[in-house]
Amino acid sequence: MTEDMIKVVAHWEPASSAGRTALLLAIGVAILAISTVVVWSYSSGRAGVRFYERTLKGLVCMIMLAFLVVIVRRAIDGGVDWAGVFKGFLPLYVPTDARGVSIVMAAFSASTGINATFLFPYTLLARGWGREHRGLSRFDLIIGMMLPFCIATSLMVIATACTIYDPTQFASGSTNLSPVAAAAMLESAGLNAFFSRIVFGIGPGSWRYRLACLLPAPGMAGVVLWRYLGPWVAVPTSAICGLMLPIAFIGFFILNNSRAYLGEDKPRGPKALVWNIAMIVSIVVSLASIVYYLVSLVCS
Repeated sequence: MTEDMIKVVAHWEPASSAGRTALLLAIGVAILAISTVVVWSYSSGRAGVRFYERTLKGLVCMIMLAFLVVIVRRAIDGGVDWAGVFKGFLPLYVPTDARGVSIVMAAFSASTGINATFLFPYTLLARGWGREHRGLSRFDLIIGMMLPFCIATSLMVIATACTIYDPTQFASGSTNLSPVAAAAMLESAGLNAFFSRIVFGIGPGSWRYRLACLLPAPGMAGVVLWRYLGPWVAVPTSAICGLMLPIAFIGFFILNNSRAYLGEDKPRGPKALVWNIAMIVSIVVSLASIVYYLVSLVCS
């Protein structure tokens, strides 16, 4: 996407494959350096935490605004099926094939398995929030995470449906669509190059901690190797993320039934019964989905 932005802004592109490889590597190194500075700032105290979170909020707000512009532009042209949009908020469709189940469970794993297991608890620790901040943390979870997530996801799906989704293109069952191709389709739908190809393209303090933050850094090689490594990386990554969901559910189930851990805050009575039933159902469904996905993968 950054390569495409350079083409749009500078009206230039490398003349050879070697030049393109060099450009992609330079872009990868630059983004890695910027990402490292932003992530490492999180361990530099309250100011670093604020900088990190404001950076993420700014990126999220910019992406949401871009999707909103797409929807408004298409709505003016009559390109949005509003009846279909509102129908889409009703859970009328449950996937039954391996691919559909894996997509849904991967989404749950990314939002619950990783965020609830690592990111949200660590955020509370980094902010120094404790028992007295419980109400504030719940408010922050709803207003700062759930609501923006729901709005951003809705805008993304609606914008995608009214611009880059083409039934004739996906009729063969192929869902491979490069970001650059998607940007070109947005531009053909009536958006100018700024929104279709530039805005959409942007999308603790020890050294041991800082080195741990660099674990994803080898992924920078994907700027030139992804077309060769993609299938080999995507499958195990999906499997690992999928395992995060039942691990998170089982962990929360154990902790919320532990008097030694929660003391007087341990759920009791009907509240505990309802919560435990819901958690058991979640654990069973998540484990069953993983088994179903793995069996389908082996059989195929």
